[in-house]
Amino acid sequence: MLPFYIQAQAVDTGRNNFIEKMDQYLAVKLSTSNDIKSFIARNFTTYEINPNDKNIIKLSANYKWLSGSISATPHFLNSNNNDFLKGKTKTTAFAFNFHFDHWTQKFSYIRIKGFYLKNTADYLPNWRKNIDPYIQFPDLVYNGYSGQTAYSFNKNFSFNALTAQTERQLKSAGTFRPALSYNYDHIENKILLTAQDSTQMSKNFQVLLSTGYFHTFVLKNNMYFSVGLIPGIGIISTKFYNRHPSYTITTNYVNIIYHSEATCAFGYNANRFFIGSQLAFINSTYNQHNISTIISNKGFIYQVFAGYRFGAPK
Repeated sequence: MLPFYIQAQAVDTGRNNFIEKMDQYLAVKLSTSNDIKSFIARNFTTYEINPNDKNIIKLSANYKWLSGSISATPHFLNSNNNDFLKGKTKTTAFAFNFHFDHWTQKFSYIRIKGFYLKNTADYLPNWRKNIDPYIQFPDLVYNGYSGQTAYSFNKNFSFNALTAQTERQLKSAGTFRPALSYNYDHIENKILLTAQDSTQMSKNFQVLLSTGYFHTFVLKNNMYFSVGLIPGIGIISTKFYNRHPSYTITTNYVNIIYHSEATCAFGYNANRFFIGSQLAFINSTYNQHNISTIISNKGFIYQVFAGYRFGAPK
């Protein structure tokens, strides 16, 4: 291993006092998190609708300025294996990120099929928790498309070291990082309509401008600790369809949305092996109409990851 190590250092020209670029490596990362979408629908009554998934597995590959990932919710996780009570959920997600010295561009897509009604007790008075099955929506489908364009002011701060692991932060640094986020969500219950039934569909478009500050503290022996605070404001435009066999009622409205997020991360980032954890607290609020659909991943979101940098194929 010694000759290979000396050769790798000899060709590495991506190192300065604060950041070391790892362009000679292909970083492969496996992570798990609880970043699962849920939502609240209001149509004069309230429906708290969740998928039957608590953990998601993501496999990522990162090389130089390009990152790609695929996510799923496998059944071998115990918390994702209670289909009798909450029904079946299938989740698939893809993401592509582009990382440059100052700019970061993200695109992602997620599809979730199968949900259950978390507040079933509000509609079934004799329902017993952990004994009786929840009200289930096996044909309810969520499709979400999102993107984010962000800019880091301080060239000595590496956001890539925190997210894609294509760089290493060598000295402590911080930066302001404004970002423009845009999301389109389409939620539809695809059950077959009958004379006694009605179904709902919601389309939401959201634009959010945030100005965050991040700081990474580099500790000894390749250890690091990072914190961030991200306030933001934007607008959300919603079109809600209440569909009946012979007619459809459509409602449109636009709201201002207020967003706040606090994050922290810590881990170990060596030449080849890296491991870490990230924690975020997210809260988004806006005025609600009688008829609305609120996409939410509020509360604490965690991610635990481990990865290895392989020599990039020539």
